[in-house]
This record gives sequence, C-alpha cells and structure tokens, in this order.
Amino acid sequence: MASGAYGARHEGFLKNPKITVLPKLQNWSDLIWLQWMNKAVDQMAGLRYVFRLRSFNKDAEWLIVRALRQAKKELVV
Repeated sequence: MASGAYGARHEGFLKNPKITVLPKLQNWSDLIWLQWMNKAVDQMAGLRYVFRLRSFNKDAEWLIVRALRQAKKELVV
C-alpha cells in the first residue's frame, strides 16, 4: 500500500523552479507497473495487488465505487 505517492507532473509543479519538461511515463501507476514487472518474477511472485491509501482523482474514485458495486463487494478500511 502506498501513501503520499505522486506522479511526475505533480512533483514537478512543486519544485522551484517548476519542472515543465516531463518524462513520457508521468503517472504513478505507470511506474508501479514497471516496478512490478521488473521484480515480479523473482521477488514478488505472489504480489497480486498494489493499493494507494488515498486517491484524489474523482474519476478514479468513481470507477472504484462502480467496480465494487458491480462485483457486489464492499471496501473495508
């Protein structure tokens, strides 16, 4: 579970001076996927899920709620 993990755009905006030239992979989820692919074979073979503690993305929150409802599941925190 990750907390306080942000993508390149957000982090670059916080720098002084602001970083405006960004890598192609800007999303936190892209980087986590690459890490998982890199390590899954030997070190994290049993890893099935990666969670973020909070999502500030309203679209993502809506999709999570919708998926849980369709699966007739409940998020327990």
